[in-house]
Amino acid sequence: KEWLDPMGLDPDTLHGLAPSNVSGTIAGYVYSVSGNPVGGIQVMLSGDAEGNTITDENGHYQFTDLPLNSSFALHLQRESAAIEGVDVIDLLDVIRHIQNTKILSLPGQLLAADVDNSGDISIIDVIKMQKVLLNLEPTFNVPNNWSFIPVEQHFDIPASPFSLIIPQNFDYAIENQALTDLSFIAIKEGDVNGSFSGN
Repeated sequence: KEWLDPMGLDPDTLHGLAPSNVSGTIAGYVYSVSGNPVGGIQVMLSGDAEGNTITDENGHYQFTDLPLNSSFALHLQRESAAIEGVDVIDLLDVIRHIQNTKILSLPGQLLAADVDNSGDISIIDVIKMQKVLLNLEPTFNVPNNWSFIPVEQHFDIPASPFSLIIPQNFDYAIENQALTDLSFIAIKEGDVNGSFSGN
């Protein structure tokens, strides 16, 4: 190494080229609506570099050796059966919310409870959850059982988050530092209490 930098100047470039060890990082975590880490979520990176990884048991994902001053997009997904993460406790939580005996307060919980994507929580959601739990129906008849929002997502009215348009991709730019806190909340249709932890 000394012969590459005999004067000890520690240059950032060599003949205009950045050294190979100058790179960026994108990393973060995926949590359930109740704040528990979720493993088994596929995270795909596209843009000026491409990659594909799976969140570990701590919900963590990471992409390294990325070019600086570049733009990227993250796409999160998981393919699963409708019943995954859904149990009787979730059903009771939705019934109590409708009866105003135990209100669901977190936006992620409310979005998970709206299994028919109608923009409201009603007896229809209860019926659909019952049918899935009893194996009378294999799906909630929605395009995707999973959606993801950034943990810092702002809701004008947290008690009514249904107008939120959830994007398929999240865009970021790496300038001169790592982005190590790009974390998301995983919303699984019907999993109101966020019990699913992945595998």
